[in-house]
Amino acid sequence: YLDVVATKSAGSGAYAQLDNITLDVDCDAGSVTITDINGKGFNLDATYTFAVISFSAAGGDDYPVIQVESTQMTDASVLREFFVNNPQISADSYNKNLDNIKYFSNSQAVKGCPATGS
Repeated sequence: YLDVVATKSAGSGAYAQLDNITLDVDCDAGSVTITDINGKGFNLDATYTFAVISFSAAGGDDYPVIQVESTQMTDASVLREFFVNNPQISADSYNKNLDNIKYFSNSQAVKGCPATGS
């Protein structure tokens, strides 16, 4: 799944928004190497749970279709609940993972996978 999602081109509407995961993306090979999830390392044999909006889970933006367990919660209701529970927030608190994903193309570090021209 991440091999497809994490290699979407930078600036596209499909560009993945990932948090609490550290990975290297080889844009040319279309592959991902995960090194950490939630500060606990990564075990290829473990099972992990993640959240995704229904649009993406259903294959929107050419994401892979995945089987989901629906929470019946909308993104708007989850966001509202977050703001109710956290009435004072600071944007500075949400810049912590700017280097959690490293992209490479032609063996060089890049800011995101380049568009393929398709």
